[in-house]
Amino acid sequence: MRTVTIPLLALALTSSAAGQPSTRTITEEYPDRFVSEISCPRFYDKTPVADAADKAIWDWVNKMEKEFNASAVKQVRDLGVPANQYESKTASEVTFYSPKRLISVSCDSYEYLGGAHGNSTYRVFNFGEVRGKAKQLTLGDLFKPGSDFKSLVSRLLIEKLKEDDGATRVQSGEVKSFTDKQLDRFQIRPEGLTFLFDATELAPYSNGRFQVQILVEDLGPDFEWTKVLSE
Repeated sequence: MRTVTIPLLALALTSSAAGQPSTRTITEEYPDRFVSEISCPRFYDKTPVADAADKAIWDWVNKMEKEFNASAVKQVRDLGVPANQYESKTASEVTFYSPKRLISVSCDSYEYLGGAHGNSTYRVFNFGEVRGKAKQLTLGDLFKPGSDFKSLVSRLLIEKLKEDDGATRVQSGEVKSFTDKQLDRFQIRPEGLTFLFDATELAPYSNGRFQVQILVEDLGPDFEWTKVLSE
């Protein structure tokens, strides 16, 4: 059974848009076997940035839903009815919405397909206009060309994580730097950037996940989008 609901989403965000996104929720359930529920925004402002963000998010949603449902059906077929229902749930947050210039969305997904526990993961979608074209942003797009932004951001992240006793792999010195994938997993907010780390990246699974905020004023003179982020 599959249902789709589209409730209105009221966003208290800094935005230059006249309209607001809505949230679309897709649910598919096979009682006692599995359930999947995905809630993500839809953008109706007809701008290149909004169109690109909307397409990327929903291409990902459809792919993720298809893969989970196929895995759940296969496991039920191979192993029988599970003792605990398999599930996949995704919630989302729009942290910046200025559809002509900049959109930032983070998705928080939980998936359980048996075992001791499920797994939670973050996925972010940052879209903006760079040199007149809409594109999915990497961290480097927010800094002047040639700047050593990776070293700067990595240093700031390590400094903040060393203040968190839960980030044991940082405390021990095992984690000293970050991959490009980790550095590109950030929310854009009016006050700065928030980096999202999944379980086991910085500590044992039991210590959970981590969010680390870096303010605009700490990102240095090579950070190019200070004006956009502060409006």
